[in-house]
Amino acid sequence: MLEAVLLDNDVVLKMCSYAAAGRLLEVTSRATPPALLEVASFSLRRQARKSRAIPNHEVTTEQLEVLLAKVLRLEPTEEEIELAAEFEDNALRLGLELDPGESQLVAILLRRGAPLLVTGDKRALVALASIAPPEANARMACLEQAVASAIAGGLAKMRSGVCSCRSVDTALSMCFSCSSTSVSEEQVMQGLRSYIADLRSRAGRLMIPSDSLIPIASQEDGIRGE
Repeated sequence: MLEAVLLDNDVVLKMCSYAAAGRLLEVTSRATPPALLEVASFSLRRQARKSRAIPNHEVTTEQLEVLLAKVLRLEPTEEEIELAAEFEDNALRLGLELDPGESQLVAILLRRGAPLLVTGDKRALVALASIAPPEANARMACLEQAVASAIAGGLAKMRSGVCSCRSVDTALSMCFSCSSTSVSEEQVMQGLRSYIADLRSRAGRLMIPSDSLIPIASQEDGIRGE
């Protein structure tokens, strides 16, 4: 059984752009650090350096290297690749969007018994709600749930990161009221809960019941980031 929480590229890249790699490691570490696909490191490094949506390439790259030094790297097995391809074929037949990275992570989640997949790909979650087996129920979480967990480490720092990179995720910049001089933690949480609730209306069976990751991967049992 795989003890690690699985992370997709979108969650990693956005949290690194917010200078929150350490917080992501804290809230997703259990007995082991979280895990990525081995191939993800190559595309993540390229995006951190070149993505036009990211204004702070140097900070993002530094944060990414901190995270990559700590996470586990996973290669899908032949069986997992075949299962992922089956998910992709089923999604295609239904006219749904599901890329290979997400499908492989879900295959690993199911075949290796990982506790959780945290994904920033909402379209993938919606697609998977139509095609994933019941074993995937309540074993996935979205970016907003990860951010809600990260806020516990300090709203000001997280808000500064999000608001300095508004183009990275417009919805999150709205949740943090980046156009205002100040915002309360409760106001931010209300915004995050609204997006989480909307996603639950479309992919609810797959998502963990909590609005944060803390019940799944506590800081007390985790491996702290830098």
